[in-house]
Amino acid sequence: MSYDVVALVAENPDLRTLTRALEDAGADLRVGALAGGGLLQLRDSHGVLLTLEPGQAVEAPGEVERLLGPDLGPGLPGRFWWVELRARPDDAGREVAHRVADRLALRLGGAVWTSGPADFGVWEETPHPTVEHSASRAVVVAQDREVVPYSSWIADALTVHASRGDGFQLLTPTHTRLTYSLRTLMTLPLARWVVRDEAGGHYDGISGLPLRWDPEHGHVPVRRVGDIAPAEGFLDDSPTDRQLVLEATLRFPESDFTPGRSVELMAERLRGSLPVAWGQYEPALTPWDGERLVRLVRHRAPRTTLVRFRGNGFCGDLRVSHDSGTVREEVSLVLGYEGADAFPYDHVPSAAASLAEGLEVLHVRRMRGRADCTYAPRWYGLAEPVGFAVGSGRAEAAEELSGRLKGARVGDAVWFAAPKDATREQALRLMAARIRRL
Repeated sequence: MSYDVVALVAENPDLRTLTRALEDAGADLRVGALAGGGLLQLRDSHGVLLTLEPGQAVEAPGEVERLLGPDLGPGLPGRFWWVELRARPDDAGREVAHRVADRLALRLGGAVWTSGPADFGVWEETPHPTVEHSASRAVVVAQDREVVPYSSWIADALTVHASRGDGFQLLTPTHTRLTYSLRTLMTLPLARWVVRDEAGGHYDGISGLPLRWDPEHGHVPVRRVGDIAPAEGFLDDSPTDRQLVLEATLRFPESDFTPGRSVELMAERLRGSLPVAWGQYEPALTPWDGERLVRLVRHRAPRTTLVRFRGNGFCGDLRVSHDSGTVREEVSLVLGYEGADAFPYDHVPSAAASLAEGLEVLHVRRMRGRADCTYAPRWYGLAEPVGFAVGSGRAEAAEELSGRLKGARVGDAVWFAAPKDATREQALRLMAARIRRL
């Protein structure tokens, strides 16, 4: 389903209230449950009209503004609920989605947000409520939103179809942007961000290369003799903001580990504030709370836990896995800055030092990108290395080589900075050589 409606309501929309709103949408419509009762569906004689996900409590501020725009947030109470509906992108589907959402907002108080028309002309009813269209070995999820998050809907569709070896393709118009977590997902081998331009053509939102429809593999690159030019406007090199990307791998004993502490340490030193919210999907609606995160990780152990977090000017992913009495933590943190000269380079070694106790390796890169950490379908250039660090477990070996490799001791870690006057290619070669020596 690709026409999206979100009802932001002031009171808890319990199952009885949701069911009644669906029943009131039309006497000739049928209400049913999907996914063990986790989703509710409304059907007419032609099939599924809409699918509704029960409400989620919004406990952390800022997510409505980040994902739905700045106009809705100011009129909402301090605590409210997010109810999302996905409707068939025809007149009947859109009409009944508005009817249900408006009824919820009227009964419980609140506001309603809607996506764009989302009718790409390829909709078909599929077993999964998120999937818009399918090929033999790929599925297509269509979204007409200003910002598309890594939602529970997308995560479920990805899990179901990836287990079968199917490709996962996200279809959007040109004005759509992706969150950091979702764009990271779309760079994986079986994933593709498909952008539909105003003329009805398609191109890859990561590479800009034109795409064509293949009945087996979905949208695939166009085959042409000679060079293939990217889509018009994709190589727009007009000024953009800048981003600093940190990727850290840490390891701790199972008995002495606080999940998320590494995120707090890096955010404090590079942004001066802690994360605001976290969640397993987006929207991230839970206030950042180390104790709640600890309980989630312990409850899921020994299974891997993956959560998304955000803060003031930054966001990222945190993955915690368990192995023979130790815990491995992988953090991806992206910070957005307005202007090319706003990077806090002087604070990066301090961030590395704060992680030293459990740090295996920290990689730091800089790149062009939006300060709000969302991504439009355009070319941002290649990331440039800022440097890398190794922690206390490898610091002794690093110190033995630091004279030749020009590493600096920062607490119990060693930081190797890329030369500021080097080209990107020179810095990459130097960093790779240092890592091989270590």
